[in-house]
Amino acid sequence: MGSMAQARLQRAQSRLLQLTGKNENQRVSVTGAIFTRDTSNPKLGEAYRDPSGLIWGSVVKTSQGATKHMNEYDAKRYCESIGARLPTKVEFEQLARYLGQGTAEGYDPYLADGKTEILPGLADRWFWSASVVSYNRSFAWYFYGGFSHYVGYNDFYRNFHSIAVRCVDR
Repeated sequence: MGSMAQARLQRAQSRLLQLTGKNENQRVSVTGAIFTRDTSNPKLGEAYRDPSGLIWGSVVKTSQGATKHMNEYDAKRYCESIGARLPTKVEFEQLARYLGQGTAEGYDPYLADGKTEILPGLADRWFWSASVVSYNRSFAWYFYGGFSHYVGYNDFYRNFHSIAVRCVDR
């Protein structure tokens, strides 16, 4: 492990102990944002509550355990069927800030160990948001869970493209 990664790990561990004591149900981002395991809606899977109180569910999976991809309309229907909803563009932007967007070290979807994702299934996936692009309602905003901290819309048509889904709840 490099010195930068070691320093991040030490800061995150120190911050977690400082704020909560040793608690395995909590994950701390590089910014010190604490994500707490939440079991209030079991249909969300391994879910975590962010500092704002928003509960981020697991990535939707197929029965074989692979990431399930669907269009934005089906994603909305799926989230509603489990008593949740798709996150908005603004909520994804807040998530990126919790994970380090705008800091000197930048966005990081992992804990300081570099292996454990802050939210299970976050890294290297595109996720639908509930927000549509104002000037072209055929496009919905999406979030990229990799190191690029990208919230955009590019050419992801709501009814055509299939990408990953992560539902949220309060």
